[in-house]
Amino acid sequence: DVDGRAPTPNELANALDALSDFSVDYNISDGVWQAQVDDPTDAEGGMWTLVNVMQPTGDDDPCRFYFEKGSPELIAAILHKLSAITGPFALVPDTGCPSLVVTPDADVKSLLESWEHLTGG
Repeated sequence: DVDGRAPTPNELANALDALSDFSVDYNISDGVWQAQVDDPTDAEGGMWTLVNVMQPTGDDDPCRFYFEKGSPELIAAILHKLSAITGPFALVPDTGCPSLVVTPDADVKSLLESWEHLTGG
């Protein structure tokens, strides 16, 4: 079965916290759920992304989320960790390039090497 489902904010936070080489700062308040993910060793040139949950209703309620800019490699790595819990994701860039399907059994490096969004193919 390849059906996926929306993650909960708790599941999203667990996937982000599992990124051992990155720091995560959360901004969570009434109606806001946001996580800034950064490479703590390279604040200026390192990989980063900003994750936003749309209209959060509860920590354990399924949610819609998006990445507000950031490094495609890091975004794919986050989706890969999350897909082990929720099932596959389609990473759809806002550039009009083809999407990337990220599954739990995928090799992220291989996916990225063939993705037209990064290769210009």
